[in-house]
Amino acid sequence: MKYQLEEIQDLETWDSITEKCVTSTIFHKSSYFESFCADFRLFRIVQGTQEKGGVLCFVDADDQNKMRLHDSLIHNGIIIRDDFVGSNYLSKIHSATFEILESCISALDECFQKIQFSLTPAIKDMRPFLWHNYHSGRADDKFKIVPRYTSYISLETLSDHDC
Repeated sequence: MKYQLEEIQDLETWDSITEKCVTSTIFHKSSYFESFCADFRLFRIVQGTQEKGGVLCFVDADDQNKMRLHDSLIHNGIIIRDDFVGSNYLSKIHSATFEILESCISALDECFQKIQFSLTPAIKDMRPFLWHNYHSGRADDKFKIVPRYTSYISLETLSDHDC
């Protein structure tokens, strides 16, 4: 596989990853999610020695191999760097993002019995999730995607209105 997941324990390393990822939000910062006293696992996405992103997974306290959602966490899951492609061509960026998502999904499927997370709206392409185990006859082998729409409000534009 072109991209791999490496589990990490160090929160400083994790926060360094979030700083480099255009798809990360405040909900991905360790200072935010660590306050929940919930079990979590962190992974970095690598291609050889190059870091490409990360994955934040909240896990069941009784079974670390089952992901779960957290009521106070709006976004978690996969975050991806935006400077990794080395090209300004949008098609190459979309293709690399697709490959990263596809690799992450396969690795997470091997690592976890149950996968649940809430992606940021910056992850727009759901095909890797929809196509995973596409030909399996078992519904439990496929992802169930539940859209939850979130809006972004640019705080930069508020300064134009003297608020």
